[in-house]
Amino acid sequence: MSKQKAKLNVTLPPSDEDKDALTDAISRILDPEGMVAINLFLEYGFVMAGQSCINNENVAKQVIWFAELLAEMVGEDEFKRISEKMLPLR
Repeated sequence: MSKQKAKLNVTLPPSDEDKDALTDAISRILDPEGMVAINLFLEYGFVMAGQSCINNENVAKQVIWFAELLAEMVGEDEFKRISEKMLPLR
């Protein structure tokens, strides 16, 4: 017997409470290098495949928002330093 998932109403930007809960969870699970790697994967994936690779505008907005959130969490200078180590030709 399979469970059906409830449909969620996704709102961007999320409430401050929801954003805080998400950033707290991410911070406990991922280190800055992991956050940068995921951000680069998402952003470069969009550049390489084109945003049309996701045929749902709301989903595309969520992916972009999440990538930007990860970069914001790391901080501009640290993001640049880590990404330059990961992508030296960038």
